[in-house]
Amino acid sequence: MYTNSSAKRYLLVGTLFFFSLLFPFSASATTTTCPTIGSTISITSDCDLPLATDGFDGPVTINTGGVFRIGNSVSNQTVYLPKITLNGGSIITNAVGSKIVISSTLTGWMLDADSDKWPSTTEKRFQASAPTASWKRANTMISTTTVDCYDSNAAARPNNGTTPTPAFQTAARGDTSFDYNCDGSQTQQYSTTTAYSCVASSCAAHYYVHTDGWATAGAPACGVAKNWSSFATNGSCAADTGCAGQTTVSRTQGCR
Repeated sequence: MYTNSSAKRYLLVGTLFFFSLLFPFSASATTTTCPTIGSTISITSDCDLPLATDGFDGPVTINTGGVFRIGNSVSNQTVYLPKITLNGGSIITNAVGSKIVISSTLTGWMLDADSDKWPSTTEKRFQASAPTASWKRANTMISTTTVDCYDSNAAARPNNGTTPTPAFQTAARGDTSFDYNCDGSQTQQYSTTTAYSCVASSCAAHYYVHTDGWATAGAPACGVAKNWSSFATNGSCAADTGCAGQTTVSRTQGCR
């Protein structure tokens, strides 16, 4: 177990550097991305981190079968973490100049200006306090690898299937786009293009069939209002109110 003392911190960095000199041309391994967030983080497989400046937002234990590779995806990598414990696992460095910095005061921050828990980039900064008010703790992000498509409106965010689906909105998010679920398109809430109609049917001239729809054919564009007419039920041969019983409302097209 390594502590936060400067001596052991430099000992670990120096040891990693020594082994990188012995094995400077180690082939990059096929790995998964290590988990980085949690009150305790357990590594049980072969993994690495993708960024030149990266780290763990909790103490790390590398268990039997676990391998943490430094400098595997990027060279000259600096990895920050509060504490690391080897419990049968191992650390392998694949590039000269890569290092681990152990510190309980330097924590990860990511840019999230609209505070929706989706970062605008995958960049992480490790320091004692937030660079600005727009930077939030990395361990509060819903994802540290999926980024927000528009970081100036909290209603616009990726839809990952586990958080509430972004709602349809009748106003642009702030940059003229209505893409509130970050899928690269603007999906309409009311997509039907049918026009309202009321026509006489069989058995009597006063028997009518109504089709709910817009005042004119074609759905309105995002944020545009248009009249929508509907009828509760079609008429019967015994009694019918004809075409006069429809309800007409103004609908503003929502999109996401």
